[in-house]
Amino acid sequence: MDQEVTKLEQRLKDQIYALDQSAIVAITDGRGIITYANEKFCELSQYTLDELIGKSHSIINSGYHPKSFFTSMWRSILKGEVWRDEICNRARNGDIYWVDTTIVPFADSDGKPEKFISIRYDITHKKETEAELEKDRRRLLESEKMASVGVLSAGIAHELGNPLGAIRGRLEMMEMMVSDDNWDQDRILQSISKMILSVDRMSKIIRGLKAFARD
Repeated sequence: MDQEVTKLEQRLKDQIYALDQSAIVAITDGRGIITYANEKFCELSQYTLDELIGKSHSIINSGYHPKSFFTSMWRSILKGEVWRDEICNRARNGDIYWVDTTIVPFADSDGKPEKFISIRYDITHKKETEAELEKDRRRLLESEKMASVGVLSAGIAHELGNPLGAIRGRLEMMEMMVSDDNWDQDRILQSISKMILSVDRMSKIIRGLKAFARD
């Protein structure tokens, strides 16, 4: 029996050692007060163990998450549920870092929360990469929008340029007729009718453009 207990103790020590080497580990009491933090926690947060013990995790709160985020977290772990999510924290020097977090609750014999073990992994680089990819995606969308605007502008210039040219030509012709005192009422009325059609065509194009821009 003693040998089995010794083996179990050694296995537990090995597992704790492996966990400490790979993860950020903290233990709190039932009120969320830190009672243990491993070296990785201290290294990432830039607080010493003495500075962390007796404090809550609010010491590394970055202010990124709304109050409802942590309210939901507490609601889950107080019911004995394992909670998982990504949390944005702030180190002592003001640097922001992200951790993939799992909180495991442990209850006493009466079923009341006795302690919580938090196991975290630093995912700051992953979040920074995601942010850069999102910036690239937005830049690409903006470039595509600008290209579309360029094509649209060229089309509008062509569609409005033709009727404007026709209107100008007819106005010049009417100006010459008036200057020469050579009135031709039928030709003038015909020109006015065609100019009205051209104006209506341009108005239709502009209405379509406004509808497109509104969408």
